[in-house]
Amino acid sequence: MSVIRYTNDTKKPCQTKAKIDASADAMMEFGETSFDILSMLEAHIQKPREKTQKFSLGKPKTHNFFLPSFYQCSECIMGMPFNKLIEFMEEQQGRKLRISRNSRSAMFNKGVGNPTAKKFIEWLKPVIAKFSREIDLRTTEIFKRGAVDTSTSGDWLCLMAGIRTSESFHDPYVISEYYPLFVFLEERCDINIEMIKVIKGRVDSGAICSESSAEVFSAMRTYWHNCTEIPDSAFENYQRSLFLYEDGRFDDECKLSLFKSYFHLHFDFFFNLFSSYEVGCVITYTPNRDELKTKNGILCRSITRFVKKSKLEKYNLTCFGELLEEIRDVISKINKENNCKELSKREMSMSLPMVLDPINPSEESDADRHYKKFKSWQSGKEFPTMQSVETFLDNLTKDLGQANNTQITLLCMMAIWLDKEIMKCHETLLKSKEIDTVEPIVDGLFAAIGRYEVYYRHHLQKHMNRIAGV
Repeated sequence: MSVIRYTNDTKKPCQTKAKIDASADAMMEFGETSFDILSMLEAHIQKPREKTQKFSLGKPKTHNFFLPSFYQCSECIMGMPFNKLIEFMEEQQGRKLRISRNSRSAMFNKGVGNPTAKKFIEWLKPVIAKFSREIDLRTTEIFKRGAVDTSTSGDWLCLMAGIRTSESFHDPYVISEYYPLFVFLEERCDINIEMIKVIKGRVDSGAICSESSAEVFSAMRTYWHNCTEIPDSAFENYQRSLFLYEDGRFDDECKLSLFKSYFHLHFDFFFNLFSSYEVGCVITYTPNRDELKTKNGILCRSITRFVKKSKLEKYNLTCFGELLEEIRDVISKINKENNCKELSKREMSMSLPMVLDPINPSEESDADRHYKKFKSWQSGKEFPTMQSVETFLDNLTKDLGQANNTQITLLCMMAIWLDKEIMKCHETLLKSKEIDTVEPIVDGLFAAIGRYEVYYRHHLQKHMNRIAGV
């Protein structure tokens, strides 16, 4: 469970051994069949350790392309940064965690001392008790593997266990919706655990130099190649660029090749994550299975439209903006089937949640303010929160039924995450003093994003075959 870790004030790497020992002790004490979660967590903070060590929910020290941490992905899954997790849990439980604001911040950064850690575990007890009551044998097995794993696999396995014990997971539709996502996550977690084990062994034996990114990536590639839709050319170019860089032969052509291939690697996990979830949704909630063969899901269609139009002059929509257009098209089609007019952008914008200022009322009309905000959402000038998206969709579909609004909200957060990543890439490239021409690199960025459909089709075919018994 690598989200929970001990840090060291002297900036040394995370102390993982204390964690492994504590988890193992808890398992040995309570046996394989009666896994005591609370005792395992208490072992984390009770285990004797150096005075400088602290309890932290902070992000990992290193970035894992192959399996990023949940810390890095929480915004596109939960609709909020990971450091807002405690506030979210407080709201869900209706109970406050009685620690200072500074301690809250420290818990997600440098860490907190033993007394604060104890308060946190005590506050978690009702959640853990409920989790323990709901957990089945399969979920226990997943959680055990996550609890003792100190890599990013631990984060995801524990998250899956948590979702599997939630009330909503008793619904067969929700189980079906998440099935492709969980298949992907568990497969990648298992590969990640094996890959790290083997590479560490090769580093320890001297077969691989840990200081050489090229050698480490070459070892990773063996595992990565078998579970991805990344083109072979991207692997080849990235590895070649790393070797040339380490050999001191890093020219402009090599730099461009590195950037273009990097984008494929960077988006690989996220596109698998998004597309496996989207496929779960379309398989579960599309009555006509034949339609799945000819019509992609709504997020896939939005990304495809976005990439195709991105080079057009005066084009100013984001991926989320195109998703809003797809939603408008779907509602317009329903309206047409019921002999009603198409939904206009202005009509759609009236469903946006707006905050009125009674002291300084706007001179603009209500309709104009809504439409202005709608255009800000579409262009990326303003990124809405998950709650704003939920409210908007509920308002928009109140006369149609809101059966799939939860799923569409999550797809919207995925689109918004992608828009933010694109924006960050643009800003980084423009600020870089080592890059003369940005345009060919941006072309490489959109070429990588344009492969989302390949990921979508891979997961769709895989699970259609499973359903058909192939």
